[in-house]
Amino acid sequence: MRILALDRGNSSLKAALFEDGRLLAWSLDRKGNRIPHWEADLSVVSWVGARGPLPENLPPPISIIQAEKTGIPLGYGDPGSLGSDRVAALYGALRIYGPGCLVVDFGTAVTVDSLSFDGVHRGGGIFPGPDLILKSLNTGTSGVRAEGWSLLPRLGTTTRECVLSAITYALSGMVRGYLGELAPLPKLILTGGGCREWLPLFPEGVYDPFLVLKGLELYGRERL
Repeated sequence: MRILALDRGNSSLKAALFEDGRLLAWSLDRKGNRIPHWEADLSVVSWVGARGPLPENLPPPISIIQAEKTGIPLGYGDPGSLGSDRVAALYGALRIYGPGCLVVDFGTAVTVDSLSFDGVHRGGGIFPGPDLILKSLNTGTSGVRAEGWSLLPRLGTTTRECVLSAITYALSGMVRGYLGELAPLPKLILTGGGCREWLPLFPEGVYDPFLVLKGLELYGRERL
């Protein structure tokens, strides 16, 4: 059986085609609402940030992932307000890696979600990603200009380096802070379009850039 997983984030549209759980192909569109013309038996969708209708060539039937149907007890006052991409990542993490995970998604925003060792979502955090922080400093201050993000795990010696250094330590320190609050220590799962560059700072982490898409595929396959 072929399943098309579609993840509309804040800044891109990601799609993947799976057959019986195996990833066959994937695509990324940062500008529009386009996906390849793939044939599939089911489409499963996460739609974050309303940006128009679903792609016209999305194969039916179409299933939208819903937090309350994952079977994961969610530590959220209003489970429906938990972003569907976060729901898909949690679902994928639980099914692939088992309970006891801290899922960190490096995207436009950096999200953190804790899954306890008994499979309960305990909550998480949301922080602006590097590009949003740079934009805020560049537009909200008169003397700070820093163009182009790159990781800098040391003290800065120029204005730009100081900004990059602060962002690096702020985000890595946030993740370390969450890990320090959790005992026993959970598995650290890193995902998202911007996560690869952070891997040297988290050598114990598991790198899974397709976690959201895998979670969507599992959600669809286990409901057929």
